[in-house]
Amino acid sequence: MAQNDPRPLASAFTHMKSKNWAAAESVAIKDGQAALDVVLWTKLRAGDGTPAEVLDFLKRNPDWPGLPYLRKQSETIFDGASQAQILSFFGDDVPQTAKGSLIYARALKKAGETSKATLAIQNSWVSHQMDQDTQDAFVREFGAALKDYHETRLINLLWEDAHAAARAMSPLVSDGLQALATARIALRKKEEDVNALIDLVPAKLRDHPVLAHARFEWRLASGYRDSGIELLQQRSKSAVGLGRPQAWASQRERIVRDMLYDGQGKNAYEIAAQHHLTEGDDFAVLEWMAGYIAMTFRNDPKTAIKHFERFLTSVATPISLGRGYYWLGRAHEQAGQPAKATEAYNKGAEHQTSYYGILSAEKVGRMFGQEFFDWSDLPDWRLAEFTTSSVFKAAILLLSSDQLSLGERFLTHLAETLDDQEILQLTDFLEEAQRSHVLVMVGKRAANYGRNFPRPYYALHAMIGMPSRVPIELSLSIARRESEFDQWVVSPVGAMGLMQVMPKTGAEMAANLGVPFQEDKMTSDWQYNVNLGNTYLAELGDRFGGNPVLMAIAYNAGPSRAERWMERLGDPRKSNVDIIDWVELIPFEETRNYVMRVTESIPIYRARLGKDPLPQPFSKMLQGSSLLPFPPESK
Repeated sequence: MAQNDPRPLASAFTHMKSKNWAAAESVAIKDGQAALDVVLWTKLRAGDGTPAEVLDFLKRNPDWPGLPYLRKQSETIFDGASQAQILSFFGDDVPQTAKGSLIYARALKKAGETSKATLAIQNSWVSHQMDQDTQDAFVREFGAALKDYHETRLINLLWEDAHAAARAMSPLVSDGLQALATARIALRKKEEDVNALIDLVPAKLRDHPVLAHARFEWRLASGYRDSGIELLQQRSKSAVGLGRPQAWASQRERIVRDMLYDGQGKNAYEIAAQHHLTEGDDFAVLEWMAGYIAMTFRNDPKTAIKHFERFLTSVATPISLGRGYYWLGRAHEQAGQPAKATEAYNKGAEHQTSYYGILSAEKVGRMFGQEFFDWSDLPDWRLAEFTTSSVFKAAILLLSSDQLSLGERFLTHLAETLDDQEILQLTDFLEEAQRSHVLVMVGKRAANYGRNFPRPYYALHAMIGMPSRVPIELSLSIARRESEFDQWVVSPVGAMGLMQVMPKTGAEMAANLGVPFQEDKMTSDWQYNVNLGNTYLAELGDRFGGNPVLMAIAYNAGPSRAERWMERLGDPRKSNVDIIDWVELIPFEETRNYVMRVTESIPIYRARLGKDPLPQPFSKMLQGSSLLPFPPESK
């Protein structure tokens, strides 16, 4: 192979784009079995292939990424397969599609497993959306087993806003349920004369939670916010009143945040607390909100403690654990329980790679150092067992074939199976290969499972060697948050490259620097992108006095919003403003999270660069002017 020729697998991807699988396989085989399996993996995930290929692939590669989706896409491949193949494929797994459920149930019925076939079909009927032909087949072949589940299916479809599938249920349900469905759909689609349609719903169904939820959403969207909140409070007296508490959760969170920003925090407690969830991300968010409001706006630390403790039972990442223990410590302080406060802060300080972990450490005088990033006497990564894995081999082939996103996916999946030493050996490999983006993604994937590896999580990048008017730890923190060090990424709104610079901003900064603006270089030349991004950061530093919170807000949401929020919430640089509360009251979730993620990175990158991580306490850094740009060089 000539030096500049693409790898065989890279050429195979050209054929895969047009689903010419035979041509792709004939080229990929030159790169070995792992490359051939990449083609087959792609083929099966596209819903192509044969039952024999699916079964063989799953047997040989049970540890590959994306297998749940591959299995889902493969279910219809087994239509017409042998009974043995079908039963072998599904095994004890629940089918993920309606057509797959039908294929599986038919095979079970043929094998004399009538009870299992009935259960599979009933589970699918109440869970899966399906086209009209598939619905007809369900009713034709298993109608007697489904007749008691038509209402459940319809209501589930309405909750999921599966309007076409819900309408298809009309012949199978009562006139009253048809009227309920019609009213719900009209409300969700904001059609005219919705009140008349609601009046057609029988009285016994008019109070149904699925209709109440649609009315709630309609009121919020139509400018009747107070009326919508009133309805939410009425329904929140019980889980039964909400029907599906999860469906109300995102709007509940938004309402609470709006009330906090509008200075109505005291009145927001019941809305936050009466969520009737039992687990999940929304449960955690609302429990934290309820605790924060109880402590901050109602002077009720005992109630706050209960909410923060419930929050901590439902989270696992360093970011969330640091948050939970910090606020639990604050609540214990307010309750006059200093020993318990210290205990909570010390637990929070175990997560010092996070915003609230650093604040917890500050409360008890603990600080981190360079030891976070050292690991002595690691065996050479080339000797690690994972290097023999087909997942690792496929990842290396993908990276060398310029399939960067897929290579990252395989390596982050591999990391889930590695022990601590192997994660750090994988880190050694990625640092050696200068794959900063993949390092960050490996670190983040580990953090999602409660495992903390600061070296990959806060990876370094070659940009540290570039001259800049802003401290390099700020540039690293911004780039890590904006693009995760992926120089090719373009956001849905058009932000480009490593620093996610908008073309208009890039053109302005290029003019300030006296260099030509070339939009294609925003992704192809990461140094060009960083130069423009750093120039913009320096401009924001001059405008906001080097304050990291305001600079982060301005970079993410625009300078005008930073100024508008200062008018509403006060100047966070002033000593009479509680900077921790100020950040929590930022009304945009994305920007609030952005500020925390950028500012927590600054001391950590200082430590990585061999600097004093915190020349001043973190809370003072948040409120101060430590990121003032350096004076421009004289010309």
